Amino acid sequence: MAKKQVVLGIGGFTTDASACLMIDGEVSMALEEERFTRVKHQGRWPKIAIARLLENHGLKESDVTHISFSYDPRLRLRKRIPYRLMMLPSKPLISSFIIFDELRFVGEFVMRLRMLRKQSGAKLYYLRHHVAHAASAFFSSPYNEAAIYSVDQRGEWDSTLWARGKDRKVTVLGQTNYPHSLGMFYAGITQYLGFGPFDEYKVMGLASYGKPAYLESMRKVIFPTGENQFKIDPSYFSYHKTKGLFGGSFFTPKFEAEFGPPRRSHEAMTEHYMNLAASAQRAFEECVLHQLNGLHRQIPSENLCMVGGCGLNGVMNGKVYTETPFNHLFLPSVSADNGLSLGGALYIRHQVLGHKRQPPLLRADLGTEYSDSQIRDLLELFKLNYAVCEDVVPPTVELLEKGKIVGWFQGRMEFGARALGFRSILANPTLPGMKDTLNKYVKFREDFRPFAPSVTIEAADRYFEVHDPIPFMTVVCKTKQESIQKLPATTHVDHTARVQTVHRESSPLYWRLIDEFGRKTGVPVVLNTSFNVMGEPIVEDPRQAIRCYFSTGMDALVMGSHILVKDESDLPAPLKRIGNE
Repeated sequence: MAKKQVVLGIGGFTTDASACLMIDGEVSMALEEERFTRVKHQGRWPKIAIARLLENHGLKESDVTHISFSYDPRLRLRKRIPYRLMMLPSKPLISSFIIFDELRFVGEFVMRLRMLRKQSGAKLYYLRHHVAHAASAFFSSPYNEAAIYSVDQRGEWDSTLWARGKDRKVTVLGQTNYPHSLGMFYAGITQYLGFGPFDEYKVMGLASYGKPAYLESMRKVIFPTGENQFKIDPSYFSYHKTKGLFGGSFFTPKFEAEFGPPRRSHEAMTEHYMNLAASAQRAFEECVLHQLNGLHRQIPSENLCMVGGCGLNGVMNGKVYTETPFNHLFLPSVSADNGLSLGGALYIRHQVLGHKRQPPLLRADLGTEYSDSQIRDLLELFKLNYAVCEDVVPPTVELLEKGKIVGWFQGRMEFGARALGFRSILANPTLPGMKDTLNKYVKFREDFRPFAPSVTIEAADRYFEVHDPIPFMTVVCKTKQESIQKLPATTHVDHTARVQTVHRESSPLYWRLIDEFGRKTGVPVVLNTSFNVMGEPIVEDPRQAIRCYFSTGMDALVMGSHILVKDESDLPAPLKRIGNE
């Protein structure tokens, strides 16, 4: 009997560490380390994720045949060390620290990979960071040919990369190099506005409240150049000279002289900072769209695959349809560094080993799963009262219709930053006060943050200006004028929404829930937010779900076939509580 081809993809060592297992060409499971350590954006070696992948499939390390990793260590050191050596005379302490950290960082992942290769006997492949990103988007897309655009803070040295995807091959065509980086620019703006690392999405949401009043000034900081490049004026930003991500300031006194002092995290969010967010968002978009229009001249395809941490900017993604010649856009469920493990596995399968393309990966439920018996055992252990229902859809719809906030824990966990109907908190989007209630009593986050609508694919264009299916909630769309009043809890201040289109084939239970809610209310849309509170990863297991439920203002929790309510009068008839009465 021939040995199975087992490809282990490992990615996100800088941040968002993850592992992906592909067995005989099928992506069987993919996990993010943060879900187990409970440290959001957990980086370094995904030890627990790898162990859970192998354990779940009854495999040992010796069963792995191929391993991919998402950095080329030689290229990384060849580019980064000489650059820092040039900085030594002007910044000796900081440069020495960064050189030491770089050598330690690369040494750590090389050592761990060599140990794993020795234990498994597998073939080991070091991929360029942005090539792994590009592979995650193209090889999981429904396109046989497409232009590919990857953009984040930095790979080995490139901050953006563009490529041609055709059948089983990704061909690199060009790149933008550090220190010119859209990801670092946006991270700097995030810091300037008083938010923490990885809070770029808050800037995107905040931008809708402002006007691009400082756009002309911002265009002096970052601007398009040439056929498809952009530049950042280094006199405004200092991340390339200082500690940057290690805790230093991203910007120089010249930036402060132009835009005023940075906001401190405890200070009020004034109109000035809202306008600055709007100006930065638009300057960012201008550079991305300039590169995409240049890419289309190189590859006049209808199809675009976009990926990388900046690919999470749904507002910018929506403008691909209106401000570039591309007609179709695809982003994977894991656009950030968590997707590098998936991209590496797909690259090995198709481009290295030459196997034919698999069907597009249009589902994100690639994570762990817990049985009804496991859930029930835990409820009994905690002496919790619960009801059991063979079909949880009708009682859940009734709860939502009455305005209750429901924790929804079903099937396999999502792979990626978005909750897509497997580890979600759900609510009624037609209720005007629901957004504020969720932000204040459930998510414990800023009041300007919007919530996303999940809509059946069949009804999507009745409520939103959608161009393509959006299964992974990656594009911000306009809410149609006649639907703004119908969906107050998911319509942002600028009349947009980050839409998830739900498909019966990939999410049958969630699709049926939304469809039934539509039959009851006339609106086949539910408010969907991730099953967590601000600062924590999405819940992974029932224990975490129960903890989150009882520590927030959720009214009900539906896990598998089990329903918990805090107020017994909320329990839909004819269900009765059982368990620990």
